[in-house]
Amino acid sequence: VQVSGLKHKIYKGLNGEDMLMLSWDKSKKSGLQSYEVYARGPQDKSFQKVNQARLLASGFAHATPDARGYRYKVRVVDYWDRFGPFSKEMQLKD
Repeated sequence: VQVSGLKHKIYKGLNGEDMLMLSWDKSKKSGLQSYEVYARGPQDKSFQKVNQARLLASGFAHATPDARGYRYKVRVVDYWDRFGPFSKEMQLKD
C-alpha cells in the first residue's frame, strides 16, 4: 500500500524555528501497523527516518531551523514488519 495525499502546513515555533505538520490520507487497508516519515534537508545526501516512535495516526510534526528545501516521503509498515512503497516525494519551497 502506497501512502497518498501527502501535504504540509508550516507554523512558527516558540523559538522561531519552523514547525512542519505533515499529514496524509489514512489507509483503510487492514494489517497496517504504523507509518514511517523520512526527510532530507537541502544539504543532505540521503533521506533519514525522522520519527522515533511508531506513528499510528496520519500526521507528524517535525521541527527544523528552516523548512525550505526539505523533502519528505512516508511509507507504511504492516504487522509483519514489511514496508510499503514510499509516497511521492514532497519538497517544501519558498
